[in-house]
Amino acid sequence: MFGQILWILCLCATKRLAFTLEAEESTDIVVECVRITGMSPTQYMEKDSSGSVVLDCQFEMDERWDTMAILKWYHKGDPTSIYQWIISKDRREYSDKIEPFVDKNYSIDDKLTKFRAIRLINPPINLSGEYECSVQSMDGHDSKSTQLIIYETAKAFTMNVIEVDNGVNITCEGTGLSPQPKLTLFRITQSNDSNSINAIEVKDKTTTSLSREKSGQYTIALTSQVYEDSYTASIDVTDHYECRLMIEKTDYMETRNLAIQSGMQLSSVLLYFHKKELQIYAKLS
Repeated sequence: MFGQILWILCLCATKRLAFTLEAEESTDIVVECVRITGMSPTQYMEKDSSGSVVLDCQFEMDERWDTMAILKWYHKGDPTSIYQWIISKDRREYSDKIEPFVDKNYSIDDKLTKFRAIRLINPPINLSGEYECSVQSMDGHDSKSTQLIIYETAKAFTMNVIEVDNGVNITCEGTGLSPQPKLTLFRITQSNDSNSINAIEVKDKTTTSLSREKSGQYTIALTSQVYEDSYTASIDVTDHYECRLMIEKTDYMETRNLAIQSGMQLSSVLLYFHKKELQIYAKLS
């Protein structure tokens, strides 16, 4: 007895394709013709560092019914692709913008999708930004995006105090960063009966300013007013303030630490607390 007909409905962006197979029962099955199943998470590296980064675009497509598939990568919304792979012809093309930095020998250990990824070697900062992967065929299309962040660290990062009525202003400033940085102030405390360290962000009476130079580098500054009742009464440096300068979605972070003491006959000294350099500022009572 012959099996009944199995209908496979291929639902895609451009058209619906149907074909038949023999099967035991009549069933409708929904299949996506082209589907991107995974993208590299945000990648990052420091400017002028020696290294490489891989931007990957995992996709699924049934090779039996498509001989016109093309994978393309775009950068920063530019409608002209920086890389394309004509899958059926196994032909790859690169734009002048990206070609000098591409490892053309890099491939994925998968015959059907082997040239889906781009490996960049020592990319310049102008290759930062959003990357979109697009896979298209006669039967469908899918696209997804990821980011590459090539960052510049601070040329200078300082933390100081300025005396004001009833207290001091703590100021922190970082210069020469890219892309846009983030600067926050924390009060670091340690419980008397515990070795645990607590970090509480200081938001009250705290302002932040940000400016961008023509070069694209940022300067960021923070000012926070600390009242006298917040001072540490002794040289116990477990209670102090910490400025944290960072670029989000990267591993870059620098810190500066400062403790404010009252009623002591000294100006400022440097100590070390948990392997961090700590400036002690004494405000004479």
